[in-house]
Amino acid sequence: MAVNGNVSFRGEGLNNLVLTCSGDKKVYRLMKKNTIVSHQDHNNHSDKERTEKIKQILENQVEYVEHVIRPQILKQFIAVHKIVTLPDGFAETIESDIADGRPVFRSQSLNSNHNCHKTIDPATKCAVMLPDLCFVTDVESNQCLSDDCPDRPTISVEIKPKKGFMPETGSLPEESAIKYSVCKFCIHQRLKAKEGRWIKTSHYCPIDLYSGNRDRMKHALYAMCETPQNNLKMCMNGDEVYGKNVKQDLRAVLKEFFGDKNTNGIKKQLILSEFLDLILDALLHVPVQTNGHSSDNKSDPGPSNGLDTTEAKGPLCSHKTEYSLKPHSPDGLSQTSNSPVVNGHTHQSCQKCSQSSYHLFDDENFNLPHTCILGQVLAVQSLDKLDIECVYPLFLKVKEHLKQHPKDGDKWSLFGPFKEESWLRPCIDTVIEDKESLEYAVDMVKRHNVSKTLQDCSLMVALQRLESSCDYKGAHLTDCHGRRYKFSVSIIDLDYKPFNKVQKWHDLEREMLKAYREKEHRCGKPSTSV
Repeated sequence: MAVNGNVSFRGEGLNNLVLTCSGDKKVYRLMKKNTIVSHQDHNNHSDKERTEKIKQILENQVEYVEHVIRPQILKQFIAVHKIVTLPDGFAETIESDIADGRPVFRSQSLNSNHNCHKTIDPATKCAVMLPDLCFVTDVESNQCLSDDCPDRPTISVEIKPKKGFMPETGSLPEESAIKYSVCKFCIHQRLKAKEGRWIKTSHYCPIDLYSGNRDRMKHALYAMCETPQNNLKMCMNGDEVYGKNVKQDLRAVLKEFFGDKNTNGIKKQLILSEFLDLILDALLHVPVQTNGHSSDNKSDPGPSNGLDTTEAKGPLCSHKTEYSLKPHSPDGLSQTSNSPVVNGHTHQSCQKCSQSSYHLFDDENFNLPHTCILGQVLAVQSLDKLDIECVYPLFLKVKEHLKQHPKDGDKWSLFGPFKEESWLRPCIDTVIEDKESLEYAVDMVKRHNVSKTLQDCSLMVALQRLESSCDYKGAHLTDCHGRRYKFSVSIIDLDYKPFNKVQKWHDLEREMLKAYREKEHRCGKPSTSV
């Protein structure tokens, strides 16, 4: 990693800081200080011990993506993660170098008593490197394609779609029955409003985005644009132009992107509509299998624009089989198909969240292409067939066992390493029949945590307009005016979820349901379902 004063801040979460170096079209994810604070006495360890521990955690992250996640998803949707060595002294100096680019609430918290936003541990000597997916990228080769047209701006949209399905009726305890009709994201909005985390409540609903109905999906994207929160961020040539931290005039941003005099005088809503049509085309893009045929049934309604597609090798995962896409029966086990893959399409059976503002007709029935990026994400999310309500008792069972037999944590690789035989196989093999066995409990917790990875992931869509005279042979989109765009779609933020985090998720779920009930009670709505 060459650092010559050209490092800039790109983004930040609770656990990672994302930097970019101009010129190499790469991003570098660095683990923040106190990310491993859960390991007792970590801060009392020597620099060498902390350096080794940090490297081990990053190696686990890379191993998890490579051996557990990538085999379950089409290969061109996930970039290869690599660990690179940082220059000497980098960690000590980077904080001041990027201070101006960081969100105020992150940098201010450094001076508070909270440790959750601490920056890089000085003992950090390595980072995870990825291609800069804010630019059009051939993910398989890690080649940036935006550089071929340097005069045309590249716009990218980062979307956090969140969980795309609701539990089946009868699968949960009675006190959680509201989750049959209201999705997790919309329930969580009530808690966030109660805590004052956002000024305005989002009207985005993930169930709409995953529906396969273009109008309904577009409605979801409009809601994201209206209230981005941390679910949507747009960048122009890698610089944020619209999101929770920056809100430039979208019409001006999109006019620059389209770069056409025809956009002069066009109303903001119309130009945004045309842009969202392109985003939908990218999200619904169906790659081509190596035999040259579409990986989904050609009779299905797909993207409205013409597409040139690149070849794609099918994923290993058995979420193409019935098992991982079955709903819950009253005892928490799958019986019949909730989102079965029919002719290569993930059938949604028209789930409707009662909090969505989209008007859904009772007879509507749409298919989400299984091998579009949303279909792939939804399939892996659907590994969680028990929901946190039913996973939590299994987690407690395993946790109690580990108190008496701590070495079994290594036997089951609960804390790594993340190998195919210990983590991927439970996700793709037939479920263990003995529901009272520890092995069943371990596998169900693993499935839940893999599902959570995809529930918390982000999708990157990058677009760059092609010159009309350009003889471009790669994958591209065509809009309603005949203008063509090279594009790429990919999945990021695929960190593994620690075993012990199940406790936190369970507690959060309780708080979410409590906040939802309180709001319903204040509004005078009946609470028989909760």
